[in-house]
Amino acid sequence: MQETNLDSIQQPIKGFMQERFPALKSTDLDSATSLLDGDAIDSMGLLELVAYLEETFDITFDDDDLNPENFDSVERLTQLVLEKRDG
Repeated sequence: MQETNLDSIQQPIKGFMQERFPALKSTDLDSATSLLDGDAIDSMGLLELVAYLEETFDITFDDDDLNPENFDSVERLTQLVLEKRDG
């Protein structure tokens, strides 16, 4: 996968998260930074993130996709989006 393709997924995710979640707004959100540590995103925030990802990237998550490992970092979210788009 080309870097531009990864970047075209990661940048919107980072932008949404920094805009929506105050705890992430002032951070330099690294792709590998854990999103679930430190209470930056609560359960309602995760639901908003799922809705955003499904709408933005025209994908649908299955119940099996909705686990903490898949939502722990921008890097993992990017891989999940790629898997859903390719699958």
